[in-house]
Amino acid sequence: YAWEEILPRFRTGAQIDGALLSVPVMGEHLGILYRKDVFQRYQVSVPRTLGELEAAARYLHQKPMGPKNEPGVGIVSRGDGPTATSLYAAFLHAQGGSWFDGGRRSTINGPQGLAALDSIRRLAGYAPPNLSKFDWQDASTLFTEGRAAMYLEGSSIFPILEQSSSRVAG
Repeated sequence: YAWEEILPRFRTGAQIDGALLSVPVMGEHLGILYRKDVFQRYQVSVPRTLGELEAAARYLHQKPMGPKNEPGVGIVSRGDGPTATSLYAAFLHAQGGSWFDGGRRSTINGPQGLAALDSIRRLAGYAPPNLSKFDWQDASTLFTEGRAAMYLEGSSIFPILEQSSSRVAG
């Protein structure tokens, strides 16, 4: 590693009181991937807030969008245990929360942590019924087959979605 080439926030996050506890291996951001064709067909605007994300997922859920115009889901993401951590973290931070307070006490049972879980719970109503078993491969497959209107996933997945076999490339 060239420590100074690692993003400053990643370096800070890997340390407590100046002691290095971990080394960043990878960094990415969570993105909303969406089907341009489905959004245009149903005249839906791209979500810019958590409320708009939920409204779009609700509206698009069960609308015809699959390869044979069968109903699809409004949204898909990872939902299987540890693989869902990045989704929870994004919602926690979007609600103004963080993992710990200044005294290094967990805050996930506080208002923002509970609001993040509630947001995810509501969105899961517009996802596949077995979402709790989905890892990134399952979610990616559903999306690339054209059976979901939106996909919440880390940026490292973007090249896979653009492969020629993907029904949603572009």
